Amino acid sequence: MVGSSVRGVIRAFLFALDPTDAQAEAFRSHCGAQRFAYNWGLALVRANLDQRAAERTYGIGEDQLTEPVGWSAFSLRRA
Repeated sequence: MVGSSVRGVIRAFLFALDPTDAQAEAFRSHCGAQRFAYNWGLALVRANLDQRAAERTYGIGEDQLTEPVGWSAFSLRRA
């Protein structure tokens, strides 16, 4: 099928949640934990970037800078 375009159907579903009070509290708890983890990872990466930038101003060579922190979820889980 050279030169032809394949078109597909995109189907979407919308669901309304009607949680109980206990479920709503669990949702809030999970969202809070996710936000805490995000902020922790952001602070770790920013502190590492700031440290490396400060070391560069001291004239430290690239090979002697603080080890960079990976930004992936896998890397941050191991930090």
